[in-house]
Amino acid sequence: MEIRRNDRYKKNIILIILAVLVLFTGYLLLMRYAIKHFIDETQQTIYELKGEYLQSRVDGVIANIEAYKTQLLETNSGMTEEEADELTQKYIEQYIYGLDYSDGAYIWVNQVIDYNGGDNYAIRRIHPNLKDQIGEYLSTSMTDIKGNFPYLEELEGVKANPDGFLYSYYFKEYLTDDISQKYTFARLYKPYDWIIAVGAYTKDIQQVEVSGMRIIVYSGVFVFLILVGLAAFFIVQNNKAKNKQFAKEKKELSEKAEIDPLTGCVNRRKANELYKSAFEEFKSSGVNTGILMVDIDDFKYINDTYGHDAGDRALCELARCMKKTFRTGDTVVRWGGDEFMLILQELEKEHAEVAIDKVEKLLKNLTFYFDGKDIPIKTSAGFTMFRDTDREYTDAVVRSDEIMYHVKKNGKNRIEINI
Repeated sequence: MEIRRNDRYKKNIILIILAVLVLFTGYLLLMRYAIKHFIDETQQTIYELKGEYLQSRVDGVIANIEAYKTQLLETNSGMTEEEADELTQKYIEQYIYGLDYSDGAYIWVNQVIDYNGGDNYAIRRIHPNLKDQIGEYLSTSMTDIKGNFPYLEELEGVKANPDGFLYSYYFKEYLTDDISQKYTFARLYKPYDWIIAVGAYTKDIQQVEVSGMRIIVYSGVFVFLILVGLAAFFIVQNNKAKNKQFAKEKKELSEKAEIDPLTGCVNRRKANELYKSAFEEFKSSGVNTGILMVDIDDFKYINDTYGHDAGDRALCELARCMKKTFRTGDTVVRWGGDEFMLILQELEKEHAEVAIDKVEKLLKNLTFYFDGKDIPIKTSAGFTMFRDTDREYTDAVVRSDEIMYHVKKNGKNRIEINI
């Protein structure tokens, strides 16, 4: 039984752990899906806003070019277009270098020489982040750290999209040597063959993904702790239920070990514990206990005449009758065979005869019904109480037994008292 109980307990714990793992895995998958959807939407929104922002900066440069050139021509009547273009380009160069790049974004200009691409297709004209490379030739075969072809993509993009287009590649960050992904808007200003571009690094966009992962991790830890706590609670509750069931079964087994299965009376083993406890109480406080030993007269005759079933019925009826005398603390004991004992605890001597008289009246006309007839049950009994001269609790038991046998030898079917 204990093995089966432990198996059930282990099985319950395994089921709880599996439930925690399933719930936690389901939560992570759900959160991963939800966060990924959130990240994708957020990044897309940021890309769109950043794209609009970058385009506005390029458009602003082109507007400056046209406004400054127009102003030059209007205020200088003798100035030629070529002279105005030269001054405008110098102004725009200084204008771009004078812009604030606190957000890491900056504007650069590559001047196209050959729209077919290839080596030396363009010159680096303006570049705040690579001033030492101004005037160098560019090639569409140049790649970034990831193997992308940013100059080829830039050239093809502005040719296909006159109003400009967005693309990304990896490039050195402004004023540092760190390489990061750059989100770029480029537009061709055909009058000067300038590709005017502005880029912003995507760390803020990438940070959205990092933040999303943190949410998953932190919330995952939080949910995991909650699930572990719930699992621990259920395990504790299961353990309590197990212990409670175990205590119940133990109590039932203990009670079965103390109860006579035929009559339901306390057995001799339990009676000895009660006697001993009552005797110790008597010695310490003077509270006395009465012991009535009862034996069925001619029990063998009942068995021989009517059969053992009738004998069992007689024993059960006698036990039932004696239990009628119950007070708080009284106990009926099947001492053995056809002998019974009634333990009357906390009984004063002056009340002993009254109690025994009640028992005697119950036993006097006792019968049991068997095989269509009433069969009488005659009993002999001896009653005594603890005495100051008793050295052991068994002294009173022996004395009550001797009194009962004295009754049997001298007429039977009555109770004799010797206090």
